[in-house]
Amino acid sequence: MSLTAAMFVFQACYGTPNHEAYWDEVFFRVVSSNDGQPIPNVDIDFQYQSGDRYLADKWEKLGMTDTDGIGTGLVEYFGVPTVFRFRDKDSVYVVKDTVLTHLYDTDTVDIVLSKID
Repeated sequence: MSLTAAMFVFQACYGTPNHEAYWDEVFFRVVSSNDGQPIPNVDIDFQYQSGDRYLADKWEKLGMTDTDGIGTGLVEYFGVPTVFRFRDKDSVYVVKDTVLTHLYDTDTVDIVLSKID
């Protein structure tokens, strides 16, 4: 009985746990630094970050760019910086990491990849 009373008081003071996730759709436009042309089939991975430490040990797949160089996907918003990695399957371009601290549904982030010499 006392445990039930304690849980009732705890819930009255602090409310019920809220595990509602906030999801943000992010858009990227990936182009070549040589001619500004869109780069299709670029893998986009992401990883959450807290300070200088990653919150996950592995990269999660966000998506791949289409023929117009546009890639999009949903990430859960934790209020921490998110690292995005861009790499093409043929390794023609230098892998690029980009950290975003704020994610906005309506913004398209431009990513410029340089060819490997």
